[in-house]
Amino acid sequence: LAISLLYSEINSDRKIANVKFSFHQLKFHWKISSLQESHKEQLEKVRDERDEQMLEFANKQKQWEKRLLQEKLKYQSVNRKYVQQESVILDLNKQLDETRALLIAAQNDFNTTCTKANQLEEKLSELNHTLTVALEEKNETTAAVVLSKQDLSKQAAQYESMNSE
Repeated sequence: LAISLLYSEINSDRKIANVKFSFHQLKFHWKISSLQESHKEQLEKVRDERDEQMLEFANKQKQWEKRLLQEKLKYQSVNRKYVQQESVILDLNKQLDETRALLIAAQNDFNTTCTKANQLEEKLSELNHTLTVALEEKNETTAAVVLSKQDLSKQAAQYESMNSE
């Protein structure tokens, strides 16, 4: 009987220990469950914040891509204008070189014409001098002829007056 009582007390202590253990286990599970629920809420909160941030980042990325595309289009437009202007400048340089060549040719023609004009002027001056000399000689000859005519007229008048006498 004593052993039986001892066994029953031990069983009773075991049952109490089992109940206490079950209670502690239940309490532990409840804490874990409570912590899990809290972590779940925090996790959802963090996920929501992350989703908002990702959405913000996606919007910003779209804005950056749009701005980058605008800048790229602007650069292409400016580059196209630069290429066109460079082409115009090259054409203008070509025209300038052609104009310089024409100007140099015209200058050479002018210089040749001036040289010829100077040569003609020298020849004209020589001809003018020759003409002046010829005119002077003609005038002298004319004067000599006039004098000769006068002398001949005088001589003829003297001869006639001698004949008449």
